[in-house]
Amino acid sequence: METVATPAAIFLYRLDLSDPSATSADPNLHVKPVTASLSKSDRAAPIAHLFEAGKVRLHGRFPELEAELCGLIAGGGYEGPGGSPDRADAMVWALAELMLARKGAPQVRSV
Repeated sequence: METVATPAAIFLYRLDLSDPSATSADPNLHVKPVTASLSKSDRAAPIAHLFEAGKVRLHGRFPELEAELCGLIAGGGYEGPGGSPDRADAMVWALAELMLARKGAPQVRSV
């Protein structure tokens, strides 16, 4: 199971909700199961545009993530370290949810 945690959400891939560890990270975090319908490179394309437009940037040094991002090839494919860009894909899922999926004005949600 791959996970990415943000202050507002936790995204779980290949999630088994019957597994108590799947939701025990923090009971206040929103859990959103996701299923990919596009390749990792195709999912990353809109996020690359956010970086190019200056709407998103990395703060700090993330050498493993940066190497994976550089290995993604437009139109599909991956030529970076390791067999798969899992860190880059986790970042893409989180940024897509935070930057692309929201409609309307930002709101404060009470828990």
